[in-house]
Amino acid sequence: GAALGSVLRASQGAYWNGIVANIFKHGEALLLVVLLDLQSVGHYGVALAFYQLLTEAPRAVVWPLVGRLTRGDAPTAEITASGLRLVPVALVVPVLAMAAAVPSVISVFYGEPFAPAGTLLAWMAPGVVFRSIHLVVYSYLVVVGRLERIVICVGGAAAANLALDLLIVPSWGLGGVAFSNVVSEAVLAVLSVVVFLRETRLPARRVLAGRADLGDLWGHVTRVVGTWTR
Repeated sequence: GAALGSVLRASQGAYWNGIVANIFKHGEALLLVVLLDLQSVGHYGVALAFYQLLTEAPRAVVWPLVGRLTRGDAPTAEITASGLRLVPVALVVPVLAMAAAVPSVISVFYGEPFAPAGTLLAWMAPGVVFRSIHLVVYSYLVVVGRLERIVICVGGAAAANLALDLLIVPSWGLGGVAFSNVVSEAVLAVLSVVVFLRETRLPARRVLAGRADLGDLWGHVTRVVGTWTR
């Protein structure tokens, strides 16, 4: 009975989270069709497709964390706090590298008329790092069966995104789209961390990267590189 109730609560949380996330994603697309000219909408569509590919990078990094969280004796809150300290930092260089390379790829495959899509993607790239923070918290809430708590995070980010679109896209164009995207991803990250801290009662300093964390990350990177070069 208790196990079934936990599964049903998790399923309900995933259901509502999916609805809000789809409103977030598709609602903005419909709004931008009204706010932008047709050519800019095409550039946005291409940039968004590649942006979704970039967001697979944090997913790939976070999934091993899920494996650690699901071990019966794992201290889930502490592992998640460690992920919040390390995952965003670890992704900065790869995301910047991909953001620098993809505009050239877009120009090669789509032609120079689509070069603005590459520029838009480069300005949107910091949002991927913020998304990684949300995904770490999302993984924790899935494991502990409290996924319904993430709905308010996604809803808050969606509201910020749509409000900024209405305020700045008419005058800023694609630059406004990029700004709105990064701010909404930042809102999603901050709200997710707030939910995590309230759930775990951990102090905020436990999710902030320090010198020791950066040393551990560097040590891990050198070990991985050493394994590849053997």
